[in-house]
Amino acid sequence: MIPIRPLVLVFSIQLANIALAQPDLANQTPTAPQAEAAPRVGYQKGFYIEQGVNRLAVQARVQFRYTHVEAEAAANEDAFSIPRARLILKGNALDEDLSYELELDFAGGFVSLKDAYFDYCMLGGMVCVRPGQYKRPFSRQQITSSGKLELIDRSITDDAFDAGRDIGLMLHDNYEDSPSVEYALGLFNGTGEKPRFSGSGTADPETGDVGVNSGRFTNVPRMWHPALVGRLGYNHGDVDGYSEADFEGGGLRFGIAASVETHFDVDNDDDSLLKGGIDYVVKLYGLSATGGVYHTSEQNGPGFGDRANGDGGAHFQFGYLLLKKYQPVIRYGIVDPRHRGTDDLEQELAFGFNVYLKEHLFKWQNDLTALNYAATATTDWMVRSQAQLSF
Repeated sequence: MIPIRPLVLVFSIQLANIALAQPDLANQTPTAPQAEAAPRVGYQKGFYIEQGVNRLAVQARVQFRYTHVEAEAAANEDAFSIPRARLILKGNALDEDLSYELELDFAGGFVSLKDAYFDYCMLGGMVCVRPGQYKRPFSRQQITSSGKLELIDRSITDDAFDAGRDIGLMLHDNYEDSPSVEYALGLFNGTGEKPRFSGSGTADPETGDVGVNSGRFTNVPRMWHPALVGRLGYNHGDVDGYSEADFEGGGLRFGIAASVETHFDVDNDDDSLLKGGIDYVVKLYGLSATGGVYHTSEQNGPGFGDRANGDGGAHFQFGYLLLKKYQPVIRYGIVDPRHRGTDDLEQELAFGFNVYLKEHLFKWQNDLTALNYAATATTDWMVRSQAQLSF
């Protein structure tokens, strides 16, 4: 027979040990919840506020310009203008791989939407998806911001070959950052960024004012005219391929890319466009050279493959930065609009001189441009002076 008193003693000792091992909940100080990191604010090429992975940067760019035009076949022109007054909101939201940008322009006395998109990047930025409105990735001079140009505006080839913004969906590898190999492939509406009026109205014969009966302004087409744009390039030597002028300095750096854009004939009106271009940038110890060559083909039959030789054009630009502050620039551009069926060759020769007070952020630009039109055998002269502030 097992003695009961020793068993009771052992059981009492075990209960005491368990009680000693339990925390004193009555006297224990509760653990404070993990506090989020405090928001940070500051300035880095724009004012920003960030907390964790979320970041909002606010930037602005204002250009004030004087223009004088001496025209052979028209009256001379003089005017002050504000060609660009941009507000940019950009940053990251929810995830460090999810970024966004919204850009508005207040120039011209009304507000217009320039950029509205977000990027979701994977595989270390090698694959990014971008839905929204932004620049088609067709030409280097168009992709380059208007605030980072050596001359006051882009070449005549920019308007001739219709580079610009559109609504679409694109795959890319952050090509604007000039990785060693850059690519972009996007499908767009094909109608551009500017809204058009869709509806009906009644015009006043005396004033010309139009009263809207129905409809609205929109940049979404009734009939889809899809444009497929592809770009592939190579960059060497850590070149900043989408900023003109060699502020970085140093040895040979360059970038070269080819682009193709095609507009499909989905409405069966036997009208589709195919265009291609090759562009480059070279920088070397303050010297900068940029340029591009472009060509199009027009559909001239019922099939997409029925094509005729279209327009051609090119521009070549050189600048040299002295003391990282002063810069003479020269550019030659030519456009051959063969689709017009006339000898309507256009040429430009531009000379510029810039004073960079804070690189592209705060600068004063001046240029003199001769525009020659073969069809009318006339040459117009244009003098411009522009001050830019970006922050």
